[in-house]
Amino acid sequence: MLIMFALSPKTRFRNIINQALKSTPYFFFINANKSISLIKNLKLGDSINEVRKQFSNSPFINSYKSKGLKRTILLYQIKSAGQKVKIEAHFYKNILFFSKCNFSQVSESEQNNLIRLFGEKYGVQSLDFENKNIIDASNQCVKINTGSELSINYIQLNNPFFEKMQSIMEVIPCEIEFNYGGQINCVSCGKKTKTSFAQGFCYSCFMNSPQASPCIIRPELCEAHLGKGRDVEWEEKYHNVKHYVYLAVSSAVKVGITNGKNLPYRWIDQGASSGIILAEVPYRRLAGEIEVALKEHFTDKTNWRKMLTNQVITDVDLEEIKWELEETLPSDLSQYLSEQDEITEINYPVLEYPTKVTSINLEKIPQFRKKLMGVKGQYFLFDDNSVINIRKYTGYNLEINF
Repeated sequence: MLIMFALSPKTRFRNIINQALKSTPYFFFINANKSISLIKNLKLGDSINEVRKQFSNSPFINSYKSKGLKRTILLYQIKSAGQKVKIEAHFYKNILFFSKCNFSQVSESEQNNLIRLFGEKYGVQSLDFENKNIIDASNQCVKINTGSELSINYIQLNNPFFEKMQSIMEVIPCEIEFNYGGQINCVSCGKKTKTSFAQGFCYSCFMNSPQASPCIIRPELCEAHLGKGRDVEWEEKYHNVKHYVYLAVSSAVKVGITNGKNLPYRWIDQGASSGIILAEVPYRRLAGEIEVALKEHFTDKTNWRKMLTNQVITDVDLEEIKWELEETLPSDLSQYLSEQDEITEINYPVLEYPTKVTSINLEKIPQFRKKLMGVKGQYFLFDDNSVINIRKYTGYNLEINF
């Protein structure tokens, strides 16, 4: 049974569909006699029963409904070509119209090989990392995303679901219902766990997985550049690569770091109203050292209560602050200051901010129904001043109905 990240299928689904529905000048068009097929010979347009017959194990089943637009999701975890694959199958009116296959913890060379095989399957000669889309004569689309994971997304663009897509994009305000049945699955190994450690890990993976290593929280401890770590290959791929140090306004000005591919998403995740790149470094340890050097001047934490009540400072010039720091940092670190001075402004879909906040604990309140008034950062905001941190419940199996 596949783990379900709280709300993540819905969030990722929107992002993928939005990108796919944009103009497609970079899509590869394959021959009409080569229709797109999914893993295990599944096809877009299959029914729920047809999909379930292809798997020996039972799926985790979830459903989302918004203003009459309901889709059912089957979630599986299998092995294919020696790789663990997590599969999402989305149905509208019993028809498979979207599927996502996630290959986790694959190396860059393995990603390249999988994409090469994929291109050969459809006769595409140049399926590179910047141009990873295929569409067939039946208007079925494949979108490939690379990064921390390789994901292959199959989309039936002519499905009636998309005629009603706009209604699902504008759900706020709406009634939302949470039901937590008590099951947690580790986000690393997939096994059931009674307790979630570090937002989604079982204890064994918390102690051993590179994704839960101490340098995730304290990057100044990272030794990937020395060829050390819990998983050297993983560290090389994700930590021994370009990182950014940034300044962001969430409640006050804060300093933080992130992988070079993770902006502006990191700022959105933190509920920041604006952000600027401060420095660009070749590996994680250096980013951590700059962050530590600046903690005397800035916090590295967000005051989540102020952020959620919109008590955010506004009279601040991030570009000016950035270049004032040039003399603050030691010369061996100031050399990495970035010439990029663009300030990213971020607005959130919030109709009404709470005057004070009360945090909902799913362990104590596993079922509730409330009126959703907005989303900011990792939080859902409700009309009774209560909020819930969605990220906190990564790995929890939830039924969420709009």
